[in-house]
Amino acid sequence: LPSNNQPTNPPVPLFSREAGSPVILSRTLSVPTLTNDPMVAQQESAAVVPNATIPPLEDENLLDNPDTLNAYKEASKAVNAALCSLIQQCVPDALVLRLCESGDRMMMQNLEHIELIKGIAFPTSLSINNCICHFSPISGDPESASTKLQKGDVVKIEMGAHVNWYPALVGFTVIVGATCQDPATATAADV
Repeated sequence: LPSNNQPTNPPVPLFSREAGSPVILSRTLSVPTLTNDPMVAQQESAAVVPNATIPPLEDENLLDNPDTLNAYKEASKAVNAALCSLIQQCVPDALVLRLCESGDRMMMQNLEHIELIKGIAFPTSLSINNCICHFSPISGDPESASTKLQKGDVVKIEMGAHVNWYPALVGFTVIVGATCQDPATATAADV
């Protein structure tokens, strides 16, 4: 026992990837005890997550499986093509709602040729200036649906698609109206 006569619990690893190992919920387990009896404290700390185990990794989910790798590649091709097109559409006076709808539509069009399960893994969002992330307006909200881009806005684009449940997500920052002839200045140029 430590000098204050309080029982301590040994550090417990966060988790193990080995099949059948117990699932631990924290990097170190510190179970508050209501007693000074070390035997009771040990019994309390033993009840971490009873009967919970990590399932074994399936070989089919590893990247050396060509089907898994191809699913990731197809999803990333679809997302990157949609992103390139969406960047070109980020111009002054563009409605953010229409841009988000366009990004989702382009991802799905780019996945049409694939016969596997496919879809949107992360809906298109355009976060403007001080909006940190995930601004994806809905048509039912007049205030957010009428949001337009303005020259000089710093826009963070995030979107993602999946093929056979294997996702590809992308993020990109663009400054509206900035070109080689008319580059961004001031704080926006520091991004």
